[in-house]
Amino acid sequence: MNILILNQYALPSGSPGITRHGDLAKVLVKRGHQVTIVASGFDYLTRQQDRTAGKKILKENYSGVDFIWLKTTNYKGNDGKRVKSMLDYSIKALLQSLKLKNKPDIVIASSPHLLTGLTGFLLSAYKRIPLLLEIRDLWPSSLVDLGAIKANSLLHRILVKLEKFLYEKATGIITIPPLAYKRVQELLGESDKCTHIPNGIVINDDRKIFQDVKLPESFLKILEREKNRKIIIYAGAHGVANNLENVLETADYLREHNLNIYDQIAILFIGGGQKREELINLTQEKKHNHIHFHPPIDKLLLKRMLAHGDMLLLHLADAQVFTYGVSPNKLYDYFDAAKPVLFSSPIENNIVNQIQAGITFLPGRPKKLAEAIDFILKASDKERISMGDNARNYVRKYHNCEELAVKLEKLCLKCMNEDNFTYSGTLNANLADLLNK
Repeated sequence: MNILILNQYALPSGSPGITRHGDLAKVLVKRGHQVTIVASGFDYLTRQQDRTAGKKILKENYSGVDFIWLKTTNYKGNDGKRVKSMLDYSIKALLQSLKLKNKPDIVIASSPHLLTGLTGFLLSAYKRIPLLLEIRDLWPSSLVDLGAIKANSLLHRILVKLEKFLYEKATGIITIPPLAYKRVQELLGESDKCTHIPNGIVINDDRKIFQDVKLPESFLKILEREKNRKIIIYAGAHGVANNLENVLETADYLREHNLNIYDQIAILFIGGGQKREELINLTQEKKHNHIHFHPPIDKLLLKRMLAHGDMLLLHLADAQVFTYGVSPNKLYDYFDAAKPVLFSSPIENNIVNQIQAGITFLPGRPKKLAEAIDFILKASDKERISMGDNARNYVRKYHNCEELAVKLEKLCLKCMNEDNFTYSGTLNANLADLLNK
């Protein structure tokens, strides 16, 4: 198969950030397929790095996977420039994909923003190939929950129409949040098109590789300084959806109400994002001397760093959209590190609770996070080891990228080989269908 993947934020396997498609594509290439990923050269984590090296387009190959980096609009926050960046990417991705020498057999268009799905639809219609729509984040629902747009506003209604249109026109739908099919069901009345392919991990137990990876001095200094404390590590984006301000408020709460716990812990944030500088400044203002920040790092190094944590924190905002479930990359990195997980979730019956890999607390409530930390601190060594073992055994059985790639391969073949796959109507007719909804 010749597979085309559209994801503005895609990164090669092993990079800091969203490597889902880089990881899956690497396996697919090993299985004899050709994979091209069209992504933005602008680094969404640092808001600085430009992978195109100043060029409009740069083509590179990573482990057999062809990446096409597009120069898109730089942005700092969730403002007009970010919207322009999305438009910029979607138009350029369409034009560049139309120029590909070899016609793709299938196109996979990945969210969060729906413009990528629209680009995938246009390519699917023009090339007369199947479209696999991948739902990583439920837009526009999450935009409403996080205050980016108003519910029932004109923009919200337009985006919901586009969302429904793309669900209808997709040959198949890949869901990453475990209950995302329910949103498809709400709009279409059924969810037969949905296939759940969660995020996963690349399993690598080569001890020699890990021995050769040196921990950065900046991290070693933090370890030395906090050697008498239990270290809580958060690794991931520092954005609105993560609400890391709640972690700082938890530190405030502990300092005021439970100084004993406050004095036992240190917190380390690893990663980047639009809120990073604001969080650093707020930490300094609050004089939390045992809260530290470290820039993004590649996956191999992260694995070694997570091993030095006593608890691993996955933190999300208090948003209704998360009731559809979450499947963040970092959760599975945490599981493979075999450490107790502190997991913010509005759903009690979530995977952390199901496999007894840690403890869940309600998002947006400092007292609940404080209680979760206290629970892990009071657990025996045997209990904490058991949590870690449960996590690692689970993730290696159900979230191995090798097996997830095979599942994706089978889905692609199914979409290509379905007897009922005939692209209904002309491109103009389908565009008219969208505009008339």
